[in-house]
Amino acid sequence: MDNKKKVYLSGRMSGLEEEEFKAIFKEAEEELIEMGYEVINPCEIDYIPEDYAGQLLIALGELAKCDAIYLLENWKESNGARCEYWFARGMGLEIMSYEEDKDKEIQELKSLIETANGRLTELLSDESDIRNSTYKLLENAKEYTDCITWIDGEIREFIDDYMWLNRYETVDYEDVLSMMDDELEDNNLEKERYDTILKCIYGDAKNGIAGFKYDW
Repeated sequence: MDNKKKVYLSGRMSGLEEEEFKAIFKEAEEELIEMGYEVINPCEIDYIPEDYAGQLLIALGELAKCDAIYLLENWKESNGARCEYWFARGMGLEIMSYEEDKDKEIQELKSLIETANGRLTELLSDESDIRNSTYKLLENAKEYTDCITWIDGEIREFIDDYMWLNRYETVDYEDVLSMMDDELEDNNLEKERYDTILKCIYGDAKNGIAGFKYDW
């Protein structure tokens, strides 16, 4: 037994080229069939009467056999479609519409955006936590490592690029972080590179390393 819901397509035909409105109806028909509905496409009904009233009566007869009416985007521009709408309401049929589907798509999109924003906030929070944790760890860090044999290449490259004028015997990570913040704010340092260096410093800070001796 076929339990598919039967849906009648309703929309504007008058004033449009036959090829145009048939394409609109066909596209909607294929989408609904893909969703599991049985579709009555009025473009494919055999209208024996040539007069408008006779054709409308045949269309309403087909509509009466359906479970629902699907209103296309342009249905309000058609007297016949509006008549079909009110007939469907009087019959107690389910009212489906292009606008309703678009509203669902918009709600789904909003939901995706909210999820993405939530994840972004979470990531930013994680990043802030790492940065704050690094500063706290450095407050108690005492050791200084040798740059050439120990320090990560990313950090060394940053020093070479941005702090080569600072001729310190030792370089504190706090100074490096401060310089990183300034360069990031001035758009001179890429965010991805900033994050990579921050994680390297965080790893050293966890091991009690406050900075390094640099062989200038």
